[in-house]
Amino acid sequence: MADVAVIIGIIGNITSIMAYASPVPTFWYIFKKKSTEYFSALPYVCTLLTVLLGLYYGCIRPNGMLIITINIVGITFEATYLAIFITYATKFSRIKTVKLVLLDLAVFGVAVLLTMFLSHGKLRVMLVGSMCSAVAISMYAAPLSVMRMVIRTKNVEFMPITLSAFLAVNASLWSAYSFFSRDIFIGIPSALGSLLAIAQVLLYLFYRNASKKQKKAAATDATDDLEMQKIEALSNIPRACTVSSTTTTMESRLADEKPIKNMDDQSSPA
Repeated sequence: MADVAVIIGIIGNITSIMAYASPVPTFWYIFKKKSTEYFSALPYVCTLLTVLLGLYYGCIRPNGMLIITINIVGITFEATYLAIFITYATKFSRIKTVKLVLLDLAVFGVAVLLTMFLSHGKLRVMLVGSMCSAVAISMYAAPLSVMRMVIRTKNVEFMPITLSAFLAVNASLWSAYSFFSRDIFIGIPSALGSLLAIAQVLLYLFYRNASKKQKKAAATDATDDLEMQKIEALSNIPRACTVSSTTTTMESRLADEKPIKNMDDQSSPA
């Protein structure tokens, strides 16, 4: 059983790295656009706290090397993502994200201090494991806000589908790992996360065609507006010519009338 758990844990580490790397296209898009647009930092803030506590849990748990290594990788990825987000976010989003990151660090620091001084042995593992489970569940539930926006707008453009797909696979593997290693603190959030991630993927597949139709309709409207502008521009040309012609005719008449008036003025004294 232990050997099976190790093998699944190694595979889980590989898929976890892929899951951590899956938002790279999203942040490359943010980097090119120099704007975070409608993307949310909340999933990455929640993940940062999860990997911080996960690292601590791996350090105090027996045979926790696999947990330690993957959480160090996770911290590196999440810190990089949040740094990019804060750089290109609006002032309001930047301040909000910085506050959330500081809150992460404060919660992690308090958790370490309390469990180090107020608990020992198995009790400490149980307390830290419970905190990891609670935060991991919040991490998997964080994209629910994005799911709500997708349902409201019927647009999946800002839904991190790659991340959701990798999380579904990754959470399923860690659920299997927890079964063979008999670790409920990994098993409970992983099982719930697997269900939520699968729900996100299904939601994306359901609304994907609706998003394409919206883009096509928007492109059609833009084309129609351009055609109308061209028609209006062409229709203004004859009017301009008519005004110019009328002005020229009136100027000619005035020029013809001036000599006649001058001749009358000259003949009047005689």
